[in-house]
Amino acid sequence: MKVFDAKHIKNVVLLGSHGSGKTTLAETMLFEAGLIQRRGRVEDKNTVSDHHELEHERGSSVHSTVLHTQCAPRGGSGHRPGVGAHEPL
Repeated sequence: MKVFDAKHIKNVVLLGSHGSGKTTLAETMLFEAGLIQRRGRVEDKNTVSDHHELEHERGSSVHSTVLHTQCAPRGGSGHRPGVGAHEPL
């Protein structure tokens, strides 16, 4: 695994109210980045971030989830953004 220093790590947080589409957006970001082969759906209980049984029962996220990817922004330097989706307390 590639090692990154702190100045090259970028974090993105998806923050919103219940049902606003955070999980769907995170799933789409992973799919468009080529990290997953198909988009999961909350309704189908097959998303990357909602994997706890309680989340499947409720049909919504209960726990915050950190998803990792690596991108090469303009200029070619490989920064590593972290994406987290959760509801505000």
